[in-house]
Amino acid sequence: LMVARSGGRYAVTQTLMRGPCDLAEALLGPELMCFSMVDHPSELRGFVEDATSVFIHALCEQLARIPRIQGGMVNPFGIWAPGTVVRTQCDATAFLSARHYAEWYLPHDVRICEAADFSIIHLHSCSLHVVDVLLGVERPHAIQVTLETGPNVPTLAELAPVFRRILETKPLIVDGPLSDAEVA
Repeated sequence: LMVARSGGRYAVTQTLMRGPCDLAEALLGPELMCFSMVDHPSELRGFVEDATSVFIHALCEQLARIPRIQGGMVNPFGIWAPGTVVRTQCDATAFLSARHYAEWYLPHDVRICEAADFSIIHLHSCSLHVVDVLLGVERPHAIQVTLETGPNVPTLAELAPVFRRILETKPLIVDGPLSDAEVA
């Protein structure tokens, strides 16, 4: 429908899709998701595997229907790439250690990222403890960070060292409200 309505006037992108970690949290809630790693590991693994397969299937169905722009596609952040693109997210890492994310969810995020030529994973500035895990794998190709607002969130100055570490290995997209001083 979006392709038909666009009439070629604007780029159609992959719809917002939550990654396997976020789907487990949405279905189970944060507490049960965490307890399930210990109390029901085989059921949780089965769910995460199924969620990953469904994500990839839905992505491929979308990619087959989205027209290419000069041989490539635009990602949901408005950046063109010379091939297919995927954006996934793992907001529910806020409830997990980096080790638990690496063991339980990273392989599935990698599998999703392998379903397209170019891949981005979405994080929030309050949950960057998984950055080193993501930097240790080839995919996702890029990391996108949404800056949080509020009284107890990291400042841009506090985030800068993490952003520098990301940029040593992968492209970084940062979005969110910035003051004129922060932009400068």
